[in-house]
Amino acid sequence: MTDTVQAKPDTSAPAHPCESKDLPKPPEVPKVPERDPCTPHCTCPADPSGPPASCLDDVIRDQNSIVKKAERAKVLVDDLIAIQTKVTSAQVDYTQDRYADLKKLWVKQDDSLVELIRKVVCAVGCWECLLECRLCNQLTTIRTLEERLQGPGDQVEGMGQPKEVSSLYGLKFWHERNVANLQARVDRIKRVLAAWEKPSATLGDVLDKNGKLIEDTQKIVATDPLKAVFDVFMTLVPRHWAIRPRDAQSKIDDKYIKICECRKEPPPEKPKAEEKKQEHEKKPEEPKCKCDDGIADDCCGPDAGLLNMRQRLIGPLPYLVDPKNFPEIVCCLTKYRLTPASDLLAGAEAGLAAVTTEIEQAQKTLDGSTIGAIEAAFRAGLPTPFDCKPYGEKCGQKPSESPPSKELQPGQDDPKAPAL
Repeated sequence: MTDTVQAKPDTSAPAHPCESKDLPKPPEVPKVPERDPCTPHCTCPADPSGPPASCLDDVIRDQNSIVKKAERAKVLVDDLIAIQTKVTSAQVDYTQDRYADLKKLWVKQDDSLVELIRKVVCAVGCWECLLECRLCNQLTTIRTLEERLQGPGDQVEGMGQPKEVSSLYGLKFWHERNVANLQARVDRIKRVLAAWEKPSATLGDVLDKNGKLIEDTQKIVATDPLKAVFDVFMTLVPRHWAIRPRDAQSKIDDKYIKICECRKEPPPEKPKAEEKKQEHEKKPEEPKCKCDDGIADDCCGPDAGLLNMRQRLIGPLPYLVDPKNFPEIVCCLTKYRLTPASDLLAGAEAGLAAVTTEIEQAQKTLDGSTIGAIEAAFRAGLPTPFDCKPYGEKCGQKPSESPPSKELQPGQDDPKAPAL
């Protein structure tokens, strides 16, 4: 009788692709620098008035953080229940027959688009430079302004946040931007999930619009080539590509799909004499490419990352997928994207609430620091009549010690003697 050896499960690969693609965490919260303590020259006893009322500030802030996180968790539960209801309803309409019909229509439109693109690029020979110089510059300008206004976004390391702050108000602004970044991420994921609420109806609507636009554009290639170029590359191709079935191969050339993006091209070859000359010269830094690129996050299938402007302008769309795989996509987005993003947002909101409370408490203390209040605190708990014994002196002399007596020299007047 031979022993049966069971094969050990392979633990080298993650159980789910999203498990190895966690959402980028927000940067570390900077700390307001502390002032160096004022070290007294004297030996000071404990404050007779007891600890200040602010001793409970930390406890209050911690409890407020818990409340904020609980509020966010309640919102998330309501969102998840609504998503579950919509998925159940969508499965009734998005059947295998419906999927097959929509996929067949997409393949037909793919052939039509290939022919339309051929006509457009033939009619407008400078189509590529026209897009690069006009359309792409517009999109990059918008993207640059957006980044200047709001920062580079939540998918970028550090999220554009400062690493140091110098005041509580600076720290509050840091937390406000952190909340804004993480709120933008949650909103973006919710928009992707919303696109998958009714895949049957949404995909049918997109294919109908694309079919009509293909027909209309074919009629104006000769009379209005500028509109034809714009409609093809700004609307038709991005929309057609967004809903493509992932198991189908588009016949559209890649160069018509990826426009306005950074392209790495090899530098032109230089003569050897010029190369030797440049070895002795300092080479300037190559300019970094800053085009309308996105930062993809598609571990669940749909891209929940930072989209480029063409993708954003058409909005999130579902793509053609086998109906039996549809629920898994939604479950993945909620489990690996919406839930952790909401948790990070809850922590950010709690951090903002804590520093806001700290500012309010600090301002309240400052407003109450009048000369009368300072005098009251100065006198609080001190005995009457006042005794100096508990307080040391600057020179290190102990309060219990009497000052050394000095013998009077002959002819020297005693300062304590009464005047004649």
